[in-house]
Amino acid sequence: MPNIGTTLTPWRLAAGTPQTLHNEYARYYHEAYFGSLPTDDLFLITRAGAYGEQNVNTSIWPGDLDSDFTRHGVDNGQGQINVGGLPAAIAGGLSLSVSGYPFYGSDIGGFRGGPTDEVLARWSQYAALGTIMQLGGGGTSHNPWDATEFTDTATLTSIYVRYSRLHMDLVPYIYSLDGGAALVVAIDEPALEACAAPGCYLWESTNQRLRVRVHATATTTVRVQP
Repeated sequence: MPNIGTTLTPWRLAAGTPQTLHNEYARYYHEAYFGSLPTDDLFLITRAGAYGEQNVNTSIWPGDLDSDFTRHGVDNGQGQINVGGLPAAIAGGLSLSVSGYPFYGSDIGGFRGGPTDEVLARWSQYAALGTIMQLGGGGTSHNPWDATEFTDTATLTSIYVRYSRLHMDLVPYIYSLDGGAALVVAIDEPALEACAAPGCYLWESTNQRLRVRVHATATTTVRVQP
């Protein structure tokens, strides 16, 4: 997983400074990985990118998010600022999608700390409607069937199974929206109006809305109350 661009490293560079070449370096870094992979079978998951390098950055992972419903920038009560949990994952994905990075995936349940049953369930519901659905994160396990980590594993597992199947059903359509090298399409897009039309799935989390353009027969609205 290439990781460059999240910090300004104090390197001496022939063509400029870390400040002036910060975004350009990310592109060159990803090009090096991209060029070493087979052209018909390549995929990068990165932690950063910048305008102009979308063609060599296939997917972005947002890093280590909090395992809760907090927003980015909120004081956690201990004099520290939260990275943010599920709302931060949603905001990051929406921003990247309309910025030319349509493929995005966060750790279901976050990374910092252990998620509750509800956090893992809600995050699974959100991820099912996105381009990448992946369990991961900090702690011993984020597996919904792990009785050492979660309380009601039977209910949690049934929720995860339901939404992982939904995700796999949507995968052919979601990936058909990818315009390829010539065109980048926003797959997950901000819903600026009510999502009432048939076939429009809406994720809503306290002033954050995600509309996924899918062909389906029903409209589902999911709300999270932190």
